[in-house]
Amino acid sequence: MLDPAERRQAAAQELFDVRGSDVDGVVIVSVAGDVDTSSAVHLQEVIAGSVERAAERVVIDLTAVTFFGSTGLAVLAEAASHAAQRNLALRVVANHPTVARPIRVTGLDSVLVVCASVEEALA
Repeated sequence: MLDPAERRQAAAQELFDVRGSDVDGVVIVSVAGDVDTSSAVHLQEVIAGSVERAAERVVIDLTAVTFFGSTGLAVLAEAASHAAQRNLALRVVANHPTVARPIRVTGLDSVLVVCASVEEALA
């Protein structure tokens, strides 16, 4: 039987998925579900690993994100800093108001390159 903390973690995992794939020196991180305090640590780990292994660019695809909390914004800011230290381009795909609006309202779009599609981010 799971204790309450384990039940919350299991529920969070059902609402969140993140995967990385490599395409010609570009790492694409595809995120789905809720980006909140329960999923942000895992997302940050995947993005940090992606930045470390990318040769040229990292694309963070947030098109399947259904909730994007302030911890998600912090993860993106950290990713931008980490990518800049490695001299890598970082692109964020945010084509839905759920994600695009918080990025814009906080001014994070002045630090990130925000694209409407993965194809645009790869161009």
